[in-house]
Amino acid sequence: MPRLIFRLPKYSLHKPTGQAKVRFGGKTVYLAKYKSPESKEAYDKFIANLPKPGQEVVTIASSNIVPLIGEVVLKYQAYAEKYYARDGVPTGEHVTIRCALRPLTRRFAALPVNEFKPDKLELVQEDMIKLGRSRSYINKSCNIIRRCFKWCVKKGFVTGETFMALKAVDGLKRGRSEARETAPIGPVDDQTVQAVLSISHSQPV
Repeated sequence: MPRLIFRLPKYSLHKPTGQAKVRFGGKTVYLAKYKSPESKEAYDKFIANLPKPGQEVVTIASSNIVPLIGEVVLKYQAYAEKYYARDGVPTGEHVTIRCALRPLTRRFAALPVNEFKPDKLELVQEDMIKLGRSRSYINKSCNIIRRCFKWCVKKGFVTGETFMALKAVDGLKRGRSEARETAPIGPVDDQTVQAVLSISHSQPV
């Protein structure tokens, strides 16, 4: 006989990330920053989609629950920490990925992953500009976001069309956005060159 629902799943804190979470049917869904309006809205939406008392749990199979961006980002970060490792020790790449995805989750953690469209990626670009990130950093971060969604395609969280649509968002061009430019790397001055040469010449062969 199917198990019936008598109590609503609780809104709670995921301490390692500071995000709100809700657990139901063996599945944990991450919402947004704990106690934020976005997380409360996502929780209410989740509860509204649950079966009413007396309905069978099977009516909302987990395969029909679209994960939120905050949830898939946590999964991708866990994957990246294992994948980008050397001799079992994580390299610095997973930290770069975590930082690059932070503006995405700051704005859209509570958004279903399949609703992330090109216009929303452009909003993330704008957020990074306002944070003072350089143009090259923003472009690299957007590429990492696309890599995350490519991974989501492989995991079945989104369709290939979702990932391909994000490729339509161009990288920021020099002089055509308000993003700051990094200082160009200039030539090394003669005094430094001579100092390095004198050191190398003084070393025994």
